[in-house]
Amino acid sequence: MRGMKLPNCPQSLDSHVLIIGAGPAGLATACALADAGLSVVLLEQQSRAALDAPPDDGREIALTHRSRRVMQDLGLWERLPPGAIAPLREARVLNGDSPATLRFASAGSKDETLGWLVSNCMIRAAALGAATSRPAVRLRCEARVAALDLGIDRARVTLADGRQFTAHLAIGADSRLSQTRRLAGISDDKQVLCFGWQLQLARPNLDACQLSDHPRAPELLPLLRRCVDRRVSVGLRQKDERVSSGQGDRGPGRQPLPA
Repeated sequence: MRGMKLPNCPQSLDSHVLIIGAGPAGLATACALADAGLSVVLLEQQSRAALDAPPDDGREIALTHRSRRVMQDLGLWERLPPGAIAPLREARVLNGDSPATLRFASAGSKDETLGWLVSNCMIRAAALGAATSRPAVRLRCEARVAALDLGIDRARVTLADGRQFTAHLAIGADSRLSQTRRLAGISDDKQVLCFGWQLQLARPNLDACQLSDHPRAPELLPLLRRCVDRRVSVGLRQKDERVSSGQGDRGPGRQPLPA
């Protein structure tokens, strides 16, 4: 759809799409939508200075060949410093203290990479540069969302300072603790259910995918074959337990949202 000519945005709207959150996901989505001919307003609560100089948070993101192709298509890959890209030859999944491992390796010659490791801060910087280079993308920083009104054909976002933005579609890309999701009435305690247990993806781990030492953990190993594009720690919780992010981040005076 790159370069496709779409109707101009109606004067009653600020853009075709509002994206809340200017992290890698929000920025990459803005790039793709702009290439499809849509106008985008990106709302980010951080300052522009903070976005321009993302801190090194210690996370190294494992990227597959498909991830690289997507980044190339969106113009992100070319913005990464060559020295910041490390080839990934092999990955292993560990199950607690068990000596058993699940190994992933490149299928071709020894010179072929399984993927690449890139610092999260480098990906953020590349995504910001790619998004802001597109005229159809407008970035609004220090924009803290206070209210979200979802209508049949449009969405209106109200910021804490009173400003309002309206578009046909609003996309929440503001992390796993998404305020947008809660404002939309979507419960934040729903997790992926598997074998009667909740599977919760935690912070990416630099060394390996690690399953908590649980009797049923080996049953989950085959499912992680689909997760080689990022390394994650996985924790298992009882079905009736509340995930910590769903209980402690609503703040005083807020009522639980409907499930």
